[in-house]
Amino acid sequence: MRGYWHDRGIAHVGNGFGYATMTTALQLALEPLGWTWVDSPADADVVWQACQPSAMERTDSGGTKPHVLITMTESDEVPPDYVAGLERADLILTPSSWGRSTLMAATSRPVTMIGCGVDADVFKPPPVARPRVLPFRWLWVGAPNFRKGLDTLLMTWNQYFVGYGDRMELYLKTTHGKQRDGIEREGNVITDWRRLSTADLVERVYWPAHAFVMPTGGEGWALSVHEAMATALPAVVTNVPGIRDYAPPGTFTSVKGRPVRTETSSESVVTSQWVDPPVLAEAMRLVMARYPEAAAAANANADNVRRWTWARSAERAHAAVTGRLGLVSESAGGEAVA
Repeated sequence: MRGYWHDRGIAHVGNGFGYATMTTALQLALEPLGWTWVDSPADADVVWQACQPSAMERTDSGGTKPHVLITMTESDEVPPDYVAGLERADLILTPSSWGRSTLMAATSRPVTMIGCGVDADVFKPPPVARPRVLPFRWLWVGAPNFRKGLDTLLMTWNQYFVGYGDRMELYLKTTHGKQRDGIEREGNVITDWRRLSTADLVERVYWPAHAFVMPTGGEGWALSVHEAMATALPAVVTNVPGIRDYAPPGTFTSVKGRPVRTETSSESVVTSQWVDPPVLAEAMRLVMARYPEAAAAANANADNVRRWTWARSAERAHAAVTGRLGLVSESAGGEAVA
């Protein structure tokens, strides 16, 4: 099966790392299932594109080439420009079960949930239990924007935790915002701009942390939350439905946000969640006060989280594309996969 990846839309979604990661990971995971990649849509059996719905575009003027859109939503609302993009696709693949239900209500196109993944051989709990030593390190990983809750987190930290000195620290891992490649410390806040390999990210960032915090405004899946939970980090996360496939209630400390109207990267306005600093601070203090219990819950869920791999996502995507679009899969003995 020959595929062409049309990636124009990646630049139209926040900082685009989620979609870029999905594109790279799914390409590699689909190859053992018989997919090869070509440089022109004219030579492809299927055109793939991972982007927000409004950036979806067709590469064929006649509309005869099957186009697969990999996308997600972070709000219960699907704005009109998103709906128009969804209708341009022949098949829509989305990470979460909640996202599938939301998109299905907005489009006539078929929608399949495929999940996202981690490399379970790399994203795993540390070989020894995280030591109960000071400073207690809180970890946040993401793009420095409103959607990922960094503003809320820094407000909370400056109001409630900056005075803890060397007893607590906040570790911010990002690759955005400044043209830097290093680590900076300001008081008990550390910012890491390094571009690390996956193995180094786990060993140098996830394993040394004691807990993970993400007061996100909304998520279609939340790769950094998925990665943190795969390493058995106790987590404080906004109670958003996009993470429920791998993070059921009781496996993390959820915080409730209040609805606020926000602008998407396509300038549509949707409802997001805003976590007030006192609410976030209380949840973080609860994890620190009951750390053994929080760590035990995170460890108990880690194997479930690590079942969501890119190989599993690729298998779901392959079955959906060949089955829904009625295409012949060489890896399935020349029969379409239902």
